[in-house]
Amino acid sequence: MRASRVVCALRVTACRQSSSFFELYGRAPEPKSEAKSESKAPVLTCSTAKDDKDWETCRTMLLRFHTQMYINPNHVPVEIPRDTLSSIAAVLTTSPQRRSVAASTFWKDALELRAHTPAVDIAASADTASILLFSAKAALGYETCLRLLRNTSFRQHIETSSSVEDTLRFLSVFVMCGTADNRRCVPAELLPVFEAVLHNAKNAIASTEKSKRSGPAHAVEILAWSLDWLYGGRTDSATEVPPSLRLLLPQWLLFLFEPYDPSVAKESSSAFALLSPRWLSEMARRVGDAGDHQSVEKLLRHAQRKESTTPNYRIFQLSVRIADVFVRCFPRLPATAQAVTTYGTALHCDALHRFGTTKGGLDKTLGVLTTMAGAKPYFVLRTLMRQQPAEAAARVQETAGDVLTGNPQLNWSTALSFTMHAVESANPHWRVYLPETLRLLSDAGKTRLFWNLLQEYNASDSAANLSVAASLAQVMQRSGRWWHAMEVLDLVAGAPPPRTVAEQCFLASACTDTLRALLHGKRWQEALEVLTLVGDAVPVHETAVVSQLLTILPAGAPWESALQLAEKKGFALHEIKALLQVLHDSDASPPPLSPLQHRVAVLVFASRGRWDLMSTLVERHSGDVLVWRGLLHALERCTDAVDESTGTLLLSSLPTTLSQDPRIFCAVAQLCLQHSWYAVLTSYLCTASSSSSTSAVIAGLGREYQYLLNYLQSGTRPPLTFTFTDSYVIHQFIACVASQQLAVVATLPDEASGSKQRASAHLRVPYENLGTLHHSTTSNKTTSLSSSIKVYSAAACTFLPQHVLHISPDGFLFGYKVPGVSLYASARGMLRALKLPGIYVLAYNMSAASSGVFVLRPATASLRRHALTLGVRLCLASLADVPFVPLMATSFFKSYNMVWHSGTHEWHEVEAEVLAENGLEVKTALRALKKDINAEGWGLVETEPGAGDLYHVIQVRHAACSSEGQIFDPQIITCGQRRLKPINADADAATWLHEAEDGEGVGREGSAARC
Repeated sequence: MRASRVVCALRVTACRQSSSFFELYGRAPEPKSEAKSESKAPVLTCSTAKDDKDWETCRTMLLRFHTQMYINPNHVPVEIPRDTLSSIAAVLTTSPQRRSVAASTFWKDALELRAHTPAVDIAASADTASILLFSAKAALGYETCLRLLRNTSFRQHIETSSSVEDTLRFLSVFVMCGTADNRRCVPAELLPVFEAVLHNAKNAIASTEKSKRSGPAHAVEILAWSLDWLYGGRTDSATEVPPSLRLLLPQWLLFLFEPYDPSVAKESSSAFALLSPRWLSEMARRVGDAGDHQSVEKLLRHAQRKESTTPNYRIFQLSVRIADVFVRCFPRLPATAQAVTTYGTALHCDALHRFGTTKGGLDKTLGVLTTMAGAKPYFVLRTLMRQQPAEAAARVQETAGDVLTGNPQLNWSTALSFTMHAVESANPHWRVYLPETLRLLSDAGKTRLFWNLLQEYNASDSAANLSVAASLAQVMQRSGRWWHAMEVLDLVAGAPPPRTVAEQCFLASACTDTLRALLHGKRWQEALEVLTLVGDAVPVHETAVVSQLLTILPAGAPWESALQLAEKKGFALHEIKALLQVLHDSDASPPPLSPLQHRVAVLVFASRGRWDLMSTLVERHSGDVLVWRGLLHALERCTDAVDESTGTLLLSSLPTTLSQDPRIFCAVAQLCLQHSWYAVLTSYLCTASSSSSTSAVIAGLGREYQYLLNYLQSGTRPPLTFTFTDSYVIHQFIACVASQQLAVVATLPDEASGSKQRASAHLRVPYENLGTLHHSTTSNKTTSLSSSIKVYSAAACTFLPQHVLHISPDGFLFGYKVPGVSLYASARGMLRALKLPGIYVLAYNMSAASSGVFVLRPATASLRRHALTLGVRLCLASLADVPFVPLMATSFFKSYNMVWHSGTHEWHEVEAEVLAENGLEVKTALRALKKDINAEGWGLVETEPGAGDLYHVIQVRHAACSSEGQIFDPQIITCGQRRLKPINADADAATWLHEAEDGEGVGREGSAARC
């Protein structure tokens, strides 16, 4: 990826910032600026004292070389570059910082140092090749060695050199460079060189004292094992090791050039020293996949001992390879943290990602990744920070800089400042810096700044479209604005094919994050279209995202064709194929499941409300807490009405030991409250509290739910001397509507108790439902992180008698809400006007700007046996800077039976029909309406910030239902019309109210229920 001017302007070169260098040799130092004083490389958390010492030695020797070059560039003592090369090679083979930003230029230093050593210096050549190999420049290392071996003088020198160990080491590194560079074999023209060197080594060993033979002998073994790594396991004769060369290799080395055999390897597991590094690496991978962490640890210790006693053995990087397997397969073991500390940046980024997802592993992983540079560590860091708050992502970026470019000074703030400076300077090319600025803003979670700046991006500059598409998809997922998915696809379609690893990762990230955003918004149709269009760009390891899409497909959706499409694109979905067949076959029962399938089945069946399938799993695993929680969750979400007798029968099989689990206890209590199974809840609370094994936590929760149950059934308010801790209980108290104001003492976190807005977000109740908050003086002890707050419900507003629309025989109340007034205050006002003492619950919420019919049900009744159909008058407008479908061509216009009434070029007034066959779905049905409208580039008009969407519920059709779906006593409750236009003053509201009352008669007579 080309570095933009933002990067170039902020990048500094460390070797030219040394003030001591200039002070020694007479050049005046430049004045230190704040940017230069902070230009140090980030400190690794995985460094050790020994490692720090090696790095200091390496830096000192490099400075010494540059000093000598400054003094006399034409005469540098050969010992200086030779010793410096050895020092760099030692650091890169042992340090956990070997792939950090600080080490990223060592390979360039090595080439410069090699230029100041003799052309036939074999040791310097071997060190240079090792540095290139360990700097991920194997192709360059191979070409460098090949160029030397084709040089006649160097070739003659190496064949007759007395430095046998250096010669063998040079050839070994050359072979390993070829192995790393797509397994490039030794050219046939160089085979005589290998044969001559091996003959020379054999004669040298024979003429050397026995006490001094170990060094050359080990060097011969290293060369044999490197050739084995290159040629081993190959079946084609064209790439087999030549027989003449094979005869010169040690015969005591077992299984050279033979394919890996698990049975033979198992027999030889007690003698690892006899096996080649290739076999040991393959053995570690296989036992790791099999879950045998002890064998992997044993192999890792062997590799570490071997590299400690034989430094040349490090060219195989065997300990790093085995540590990769260990961290990837066993990220939660205590020894894994030590492996990450020991190897740091040498580990593969995928292994670091697995460790970073564990508890306690994130900080250590961030400490490693933020010292690296490039596409792989950047995208792993990006994936890890996706699950963290935006503040944490910004803090990491501000501390470590930009990992993609490796510039510690570049972050969202510096990039934004540079871009704004270019704008203020009237630079006509300032938009060139936008893609990088948008990427940094996206990574830091600065969504508001991102949306503002995105409008300035010119998509015709297709070279940066993939980067902007990935940034947009990430912000879209974080903010939940999934309707921007079409913009992401437009950017991807307009971009040229990816040319670099970074661009390939940007493309994959854009497509995958778009799928995630659509799935989070429950937009399965759009997600399926995205998978069809760009599924080839989604990496195959993102199977979980595709599996989630397949499992949320509703009944009647083309799940079979979707499954075939996903399998055709290479996703491994055999684990969920059986679950999909059971899910879409009403007569099927779950087959025997593997542990992975079992975990997936619990999540899928519970989220789909398939309590029948979950009950089957409960019968098989009656003592599993996860399965019981899944069953309770499915009972909450099931669309068909489960009667009280069925619920009682299911809960009767709940083991007593699980009843003492706080999660199970709360789930059962909440299920009974949702279904209005108050008799079942009363019995359950008595049973749980009377048990001899009841804990203090369960006893406290039992009292809280008992107080709530008493309030719902008889209106008995809880004492102000009792402090509630369960947020669900507090939420239910505040959500209830009564003629008298309610106050409860609740324990809220300090961050939630500071204001009504934060308290309403914590309790998940509308802001308008809350009255005042007062710090309580009760004697209950609270922790330093929470406070006891006396929470009051909102006060009632004046409610005119003619706004009571209808009272049904089963106690349902239908009232009229005027615009600009809180729904909760209106509902309380109606109860006070009617002088009703009972406790009621709102069937659905309405914004302050909205108006129309609202429904109150008695707290002792459930909406599950009722069907509601709402006629909603909406004011729609196209979303700014979003592609939209013409209104009457949209799918939501047809699916909600919309009728167009009036409109201008800015907004349109329509009437929609919202159906909730199960009354409990009416809240989600209204939210689904808004999501469907947003999906095609339209949105509801908001009068002013905080007032909410502008709409008018003109009609409610209400009917009781039987368990078979039969309709009884249908009723239609209507209210007067309303001209939807922005209302931002009380005078406008009063004028409209007067017109409505004089017009169609918003009252009991003009809107009486009609059958």
